[in-house]
Amino acid sequence: VIAPSGFVLLVENRAAFAAVHTNLNAVAGEYSGKLDNAGERLRLLRPEGANEVVVDEVIYDRAAPWPAAAAGEGPSLQLIDNRRDRNRVGNWAADTNVLYTPGAPNSVSRALPAFPLLWLNELQATNVSGIRDNMNEREPWLELYNAEGGSLMLTNFYLTDTYTNLVKWRFPAGAFAPGSGFRIVWLDNETGETAGTNYHASFRPSTSTGSVALVYSNAGTIVIVDYMNYLPIPVDRSYGSYPDGHWTNRMLFLYPTPGGTNNDAGAPVTVRINEWMADNETFMTDPYGESDDWIELYNYGTNAVNLTDFGLTDNLNSPAKWRFPTGTVIQAGGYLLVWADNGHPTQTN
Repeated sequence: VIAPSGFVLLVENRAAFAAVHTNLNAVAGEYSGKLDNAGERLRLLRPEGANEVVVDEVIYDRAAPWPAAAAGEGPSLQLIDNRRDRNRVGNWAADTNVLYTPGAPNSVSRALPAFPLLWLNELQATNVSGIRDNMNEREPWLELYNAEGGSLMLTNFYLTDTYTNLVKWRFPAGAFAPGSGFRIVWLDNETGETAGTNYHASFRPSTSTGSVALVYSNAGTIVIVDYMNYLPIPVDRSYGSYPDGHWTNRMLFLYPTPGGTNNDAGAPVTVRINEWMADNETFMTDPYGESDDWIELYNYGTNAVNLTDFGLTDNLNSPAKWRFPTGTVIQAGGYLLVWADNGHPTQTN
């Protein structure tokens, strides 16, 4: 039972925890799983008959814009405002003074403004044969999706392609995103071409690995509303969310849809289960020196494939039994070996 405004803790080792902390009454039990320092999806589930209902979830990462100090430097990831969306990177922080607060109020707690229902929805980094801007030029573009019922003013919003300068480009006065609709921003580094609702940002997206972030300024507080960290996007394809606004499910799109609902007919997944060994006794050893079972995947395509949010299972009743760590990639013509040992922290070769 969690008391009002109370806490419950799961720890790996109760005795080890007791040697460091005093708030043992909050410890509900020992957790046999492992948290992946490279990032993963955490879910709080409630059994409901034969199903499980998601009560809360968060997908965290070690890569920017997530707090670098929480990636093995001592501090924990702490929620800033529990009234707000827990699945926003702008609602998490690491405190280098108060490293962690198990069983107690978070040291970073403060009130945040409500996150607008505005999302980075689709990005085309290399536009060769797609739409043209108001200067009749084919340029890179970014699509925003506003899930609010009414128009959302963008005057205090920014876009950036670098986490070292979150206010790189500010939307012009009067800029808005239509209610339950889309807004295209041209990422061509030609701000002088902005006219009417044709907004031109002050940067061009990387055509290889890159980032784009949507940032909001409120009374001097800078908050990241949404972000994309992406791998190379093939020419004339796009990368974004499906369904619209669902940032936890992003993918490559075979058919870009600027200004419209995203089409989930994504680029073909050119990955196959290529080989496996179900009873490995002497053939090869894993990073722990053990002869564990393994599965080999092969990418037969000509483009790298990002396996984030993909997974493996040996039980079709549990399709999400194991997921690949965020950022796992198989290069074109490459192989990926996964150890099926059901015991050690995730290891990929």
